[in-house]
Amino acid sequence: SIKHLRFSRLSRRCSGAMAAVDKDKDKWIWMALQRLDTKLLLSKLIPPDWDWNQAHPVHGTPLMATVNEGMRLGTNGSEGAPLWKLLNCLLAQGADPRKVAIKASGQICSWGGTGEFPQLDWVKSDGHSAISLVYAILNQLEKHDKHYGLQIKNGEKMLEAFSKYEPECHDKKVCVSEDVVEMWEDILLQEQGSDVQLQVIGSTGQLAGNALRAHSVVLRKASRVLGAALSTPMQEGNTGIIRVEGVSAEAVRLCLHLIYTGTTCSDSPKPALLLQALDLAHRWQVNHVVSMLERGLANLVSGSTLAEIFEAAVLKDLHVLRNVCKAFAAKDVKHQAVLAQKLVDLQLCRRSAAEASGATPDEKRRRRAF
Repeated sequence: SIKHLRFSRLSRRCSGAMAAVDKDKDKWIWMALQRLDTKLLLSKLIPPDWDWNQAHPVHGTPLMATVNEGMRLGTNGSEGAPLWKLLNCLLAQGADPRKVAIKASGQICSWGGTGEFPQLDWVKSDGHSAISLVYAILNQLEKHDKHYGLQIKNGEKMLEAFSKYEPECHDKKVCVSEDVVEMWEDILLQEQGSDVQLQVIGSTGQLAGNALRAHSVVLRKASRVLGAALSTPMQEGNTGIIRVEGVSAEAVRLCLHLIYTGTTCSDSPKPALLLQALDLAHRWQVNHVVSMLERGLANLVSGSTLAEIFEAAVLKDLHVLRNVCKAFAAKDVKHQAVLAQKLVDLQLCRRSAAEASGATPDEKRRRRAF
């Protein structure tokens, strides 16, 4: 049986690799992935915000860590094998089989060495995705297809499982003629027909520049918050004037362009501007604009912007942006310290705010179910 393959060389290689993981607080998760421990990996012990696309310095991505045993074990040929449930769950959590691991030092696949199972060569993880890693092992197995038929079938089945992955998309996209986008931009820029004024209030409490014009029918549809404000009983509904505080006129203008056209003509908007626009879109609950700005900020994470962007991601519960910041910080101990300090600062602010309001956030209230 394939279960009795010798692993002497693999054991020596893994013993050196594990030394590099000792400081990793998630070491047990990576070990569970290697061993295909489905019960642990599908339990509530896994942190809810664990990044299923991170790259381990030895094993590569989480999906890559499952490939060796996933293909080797003959028992995985069964439709009811726990492996397939595990892979489906990881893919549903957002694990991307196309994610490439750069500079992963691990090596796998050196199975066999007995009369029944010929010795296979090592396959390096560096530069592979889960998909290409399966193909690399299949290339080894197909040289001895008479001996490794079960393992070849397992590899083909893993590729089939990976093919069901659906890339995460917060909002569906369609191709639209540029003429349509320009038409909506013209509608925004032309004052004729506009019935709402957005007055940007500066830090001094005075009107900052000229009011921006918009259309109530568009704002109502884009935002429930603005829809409620523009209802007749409200002052904004009677006057058609909305006061906007805490952001610049440029940020309000950007937010309006994204609401109307989903685009901006700026080639390289500054992170500070996107953060202000994000704050406004989140305040107005314009979810599709929040998603666009989240993706835009994800491309601007750097050493100088990390703290501000991470703070916005935490406060607004933006998981994609938060994971991008964590992945960036994982490359540098100093950046990790920045994130840790930012979390401490945010917790202190929340505690101070709760104490000022008389609440006790650390004390759980007793609840009754009916």
